[in-house]
Amino acid sequence: MRRVAYARFSEGRLAHWLLLVLGDRIDVATHRVTGALHGRPDRVVRETGVRAEGTGHPVASRVRSSRRDWRHGILDPVVANWGWSAAVGGAVLVVRWIARARRGR
Repeated sequence: MRRVAYARFSEGRLAHWLLLVLGDRIDVATHRVTGALHGRPDRVVRETGVRAEGTGHPVASRVRSSRRDWRHGILDPVVANWGWSAAVGGAVLVVRWIARARRGR
């Protein structure tokens, strides 16, 4: 993916950067899967800072300051963990498909 981004598109093109971001997301997903298969899954709650959002007055610290990230504080856990949500959703679909196939026999 990254090779295509550098070979076909200049750095001034949106396609170049979108391919680089997509390649990075694929790399992260494969490392999470291989880590889980090797018995070393990511500690999602600790590594993404989800627990820290609930301590230390997260709303007050953002509203009463000049920080600009307070608007997307609610979406941060969703954005950081979309891959896990997709994996769980995919697993549910596979289990449903297997259950339906067994009932149909």
